Amino acid sequence: MIQIYCKNCNTTKKFIEGTSLLHMLNEFEFERPFPIVSARVNNVSQGLKFRAYQNRDIEYLDVRSASGMRVYCRSLCFLLSKSASDIFPGCRVYMEHPISNGFFCHLRKADEGELTVEDVARLKKRMQEISSRYADRIPTIEVTNEMFWERGKTGFYSSPDYVDFCFKTAEKYFPHNTLAINEWSTLWEAPETPWDNYASYIENELLRGGRIDAIGMQFHMFHRAERYFDATRKFYDLAQLFRTLDNYARYGRPMQITEVTVPAFTADAADEESQADVLERLYSLWFSYPNMTQIVYWNLADGYAAFTTPGNMTDGENYYRGGLLRFDMSEKPAYRRLRHLITEVWTTEETVTADDDGVAHFRGFYGEYEVTADGRCAAVSFDRDGKEVAV
Repeated sequence: MIQIYCKNCNTTKKFIEGTSLLHMLNEFEFERPFPIVSARVNNVSQGLKFRAYQNRDIEYLDVRSASGMRVYCRSLCFLLSKSASDIFPGCRVYMEHPISNGFFCHLRKADEGELTVEDVARLKKRMQEISSRYADRIPTIEVTNEMFWERGKTGFYSSPDYVDFCFKTAEKYFPHNTLAINEWSTLWEAPETPWDNYASYIENELLRGGRIDAIGMQFHMFHRAERYFDATRKFYDLAQLFRTLDNYARYGRPMQITEVTVPAFTADAADEESQADVLERLYSLWFSYPNMTQIVYWNLADGYAAFTTPGNMTDGENYYRGGLLRFDMSEKPAYRRLRHLITEVWTTEETVTADDDGVAHFRGFYGEYEVTADGRCAAVSFDRDGKEVAV
């Protein structure tokens, strides 16, 4: 027999050698608000079919953990491929790149034909079937993205009712999720006026009754090295950035920086430090803005970006060396700067004394906290609702 310690319930039990994690799960009792998707075995991620032959420490994971969410996302990708194959036999589904809280996908039918209104209806039906299972597990749905992009359009994409159709459909199938709109980086250099292109079609959809819950804004500095300085003057003008944020803040929606790329161009120390300097200022500006709710970086590591092969640093998005890690996964200065901001500068650690009524006050950042009082520890969350938290 082997001994298995489960961190979820602080319990040790004995099992026969070769017992799977899935079988063990039934023997441990703990709260499971979401389905268990994987586990950490001695701090190493494993699937539920993993069999233990020695004493182990295990921690079961659901989608609230980063590792569990990755397992869940991969499963959804397989589910999407199977669903598309059922509807369009012989089609190809391309999972291309992350966007906000999801992935950009492209479907190519076997006959190379465009998607028709009837095709959309069939996909809508399948969306309804899938959403009934997963709507409570995916918090944000990015409904439309890059409407100014002139490549890859279908006839339906060019319809004047396309954006309205997307948001009304998303609201129907995902009534309790955050519905986001997203657009390309040129919005930062547009005149900060109510009638710029992005603001106009946001306002048009709101006037048509569409439910836009969050406004996404990309920030890709994909400019070749020889014209990088001239092309980025407006993008790196902090006053211009604040004016742009103010322009979209008037809609009263949470704002999201959905995709960020700041290039280093080379592996030289000076170029990597320059990338870090720019990112530190940009993240600080965005984090300071009241409506901002998330910032998502685009390519984590150099050499693995879109439109080329891994390691080819002269082509595609690899050319810009816009990652936070090098190709060998070593940390660049930009990675260390952002980690310092997130885990130290923007993290609150305080020791406070409660008053005679047992109430303690402190000034800190919104987010998740671990509070210790009278020898007891509790996890609490502070957000904009202004509610008191009892420990």
